[in-house]
Amino acid sequence: MPSEALDILRRMARDPAGSQQTPWRAALTSGRDRYLKLVAEGSALERTIAFSDAVFAIAMTILVLELHVPEVEPVDLPAALLQLLPSYLTFALSFLVVGMIWLSHHRKFSVIVRYTQPLLRLNLLMLLLVASLALPTAVLGRYGDQIVAVVLYAAFANATGLLMSTIWVYAWRRRCWTPGSTAGCSAGCWPSPWRFRPPS
Repeated sequence: MPSEALDILRRMARDPAGSQQTPWRAALTSGRDRYLKLVAEGSALERTIAFSDAVFAIAMTILVLELHVPEVEPVDLPAALLQLLPSYLTFALSFLVVGMIWLSHHRKFSVIVRYTQPLLRLNLLMLLLVASLALPTAVLGRYGDQIVAVVLYAAFANATGLLMSTIWVYAWRRRCWTPGSTAGCSAGCWPSPWRFRPPS
C-alpha cells in the first residue's frame, strides 16, 4: 500500500470523529464548496427573469378564463351582462394586482445581479402564489359578499407582497445588488423610519 494512503489511514484512526480538520477532509470540504459555488450561485439571471415573466404572463391570462359569454336569449343579454359585472371587476382587480407585482419584480431584478439558491427558492415561492391567484379570484367573483372570500383573496395578495419584500431584503443582506445602488434603492423602497445602510 502506498505510504500516502497509509498516512491518511493513520490520521483517520487518530481522528475518527473529525475533531481536527485533516488534509483530506479539508480537500473534500474545499471541493464541495467550489462545486456548490459553481452550480448554486452565479450572475446569469436571464433564465430566472424569463421564467418569472412567463409565469406572470400565464397567470394573467388564466384569470380571464373565469369569464364566460352568457348563453341566453338576445332579449336577456343586458341582464346577463349585468350579472357578469362582479366577475369582470374581480378579474380587472386581479389583473391590476398581478401587474403591480410584476412591475415590482421587474424593478428589483433590474438591480439584482447575482443569485443564490435561497433567492431562487424565494422567487419560486412568490411565483407559486402568483399562479395560484386565479383560485381566490374565482372565489371572490362568485362569493364576493362573503367574508371568507374577501379574507382569502386578501391573504393571497398580502402573502405575495410579503414575499416580494423578503426577496428585496434577502438580496440586500447577501449583497446581490448592483454595487453602489443599495442606498438609493433602499431609500425608495422603505419609509424613512425603516431606511437602512448596506451592511459593512
